[in-house]
Formats: sequence, C-alpha cells, structure tokens
Amino acid sequence: MQCSRVRTAVSARLDGEELPPGVTGGLLDAHLAGCADCRLWSERAARLQQLTSAAARQAADATDAPGTLTPGALASDALKPRALASGALASDGLLDRLRRSAAHGDGEDRSHHQKSFGRSGPAADTRGDGDRDR
Repeated sequence: MQCSRVRTAVSARLDGEELPPGVTGGLLDAHLAGCADCRLWSERAARLQQLTSAAARQAADATDAPGTLTPGALASDALKPRALASGALASDGLLDRLRRSAAHGDGEDRSHHQKSFGRSGPAADTRGDGDRDR
C-alpha cells in the first residue's frame, strides 16, 4: 500500500470517517507497524488534531455565554493574544511539516517500500543510515 493512501486513511480514521475503499483497519495498522515514516506522520496528525480540538473547545467555552465573562476569565491564558498567537503558530508549523511530509512521501513511495519491505521485511533500514530500525 502506498504511503499517500495510508495517510489518507489515517486522516479519515482520525476524523471518524470511513476508510477509503480497499483499506481495512488491519491493513492500515500493519502498514503503520512497518513504516516509520507513516507512523510518525500519523502521530503528528493525531497531535495536531488534539491541539486544534482543544483550542476550538477553549474558544467555544469562552464565547458560549459572552455576558458571563468575568475579568478573571478574560485574563486567562486561553484568551491572551500571545497564547492564541503561539498556539496558531505552532499549529501552522505542524501543518506545514505534515504537508511537506505528505508531499515528500508521495514521490518516494515505491523506493521507500522497496527498501523497507522488498529485501529485508518490515525491520529494514528505512532511514538509510545502515542501521535496522528498531
């Protein structure tokens, strides 16, 4: 299975959507177990989802009842412009990394998997540094 297809499936799984046709949870899990690049991409995507969900919940909590905001609530870290800007920059940076990672993986799926699975099985040297991945 190509990394680009796996990453689409990971995204669907994280969003609670159906997996793409022909992709099962077992196939997805097996690929993630054997592909360090996709596993890292999956972990980063899950973390990004957690960060954006938490920020959305905080924003919703703060705006649900605007008439009940107190000076203490307005001074909270969640509503400080610096905290919001830092969170936005962190999310943007992570999104940028995920996009670059996805674009990089799409072009190298064949060589990556030939190297990873074609000769030595899933425990092959996927980093290209001569050491087998652990």
